Amino acid sequence: MKFISALFLAVLAITLGEGKVYNGGSNNVEIVAAMSTKSSCVDTLPGDDCQHFSPLCESPNYKPLLEKECPRTCGFCS
Repeated sequence: MKFISALFLAVLAITLGEGKVYNGGSNNVEIVAAMSTKSSCVDTLPGDDCQHFSPLCESPNYKPLLEKECPRTCGFCS
């Protein structure tokens, strides 16, 4: 059961772009899951405000603000 839990966490980390799977040679595969403790890719505006402002994500006038407040919705996450 521990293996399944570790495997699930590794797949989740890889899906989120925060982990990697390394082949350890022979028949060994080492799974390294680096879960980030900081949540830098979250929208901070309440409700669906970021969705409402999403057409302005690339606007030169609004992009600096939306990079800070709506990075997930606008696709600014790295």
